[in-house]
Amino acid sequence: MSAEKSSTVHQGPSSAVGLAVREAEEKEKNMIMSSLHYCKETGDFTWKMISKYHIEKTGSIAGTINPLGYRKITVCGKTYSAHRLAWMMTFGYWPEVIDHINGNPTDNRIENLRNTSRLVNAQNHRKRKTKNSGMPVGVRMLRNGMYQARATVNKKCHSLGTYITKEEAHHAYVRFADKHHNNPAVN
Repeated sequence: MSAEKSSTVHQGPSSAVGLAVREAEEKEKNMIMSSLHYCKETGDFTWKMISKYHIEKTGSIAGTINPLGYRKITVCGKTYSAHRLAWMMTFGYWPEVIDHINGNPTDNRIENLRNTSRLVNAQNHRKRKTKNSGMPVGVRMLRNGMYQARATVNKKCHSLGTYITKEEAHHAYVRFADKHHNNPAVN
């Protein structure tokens, strides 16, 4: 009898909480899967069924494009990024960070998405969104009118030289990025 008691596993509060979280996640995934259809080839989402939260028709394209160019889709009152939904619906789990390989936030084809780190995602950008928006990625203009190419790897900034034109400087940056960054989309 004492052997039976010692083999019994006690599930404390943390186990119950973990189980409740997993059940809630499964319910959420099931609701998404029953509400949306995802086409891997086109990256489009369409409504399978409509709930009280939607005014669209069954079969219509789901979601809207936000000011940054990403498609957002609301299912049962909760808003999701389409690229994260695409990953979850294809692979069955929520990704950490999703990167659009070609840099186009509206292209949600599964072949264009990768689950990656924040660092790799930050390396995969095309245009600077600062006061120097006319400057190519990896290039800055110096006070003397020359252009400097530079890039960061492992939190260390590398100067890649100074050039007469911004195109030459950007070309130096692209060569460096191809060698040191993980599959960058910069061109």
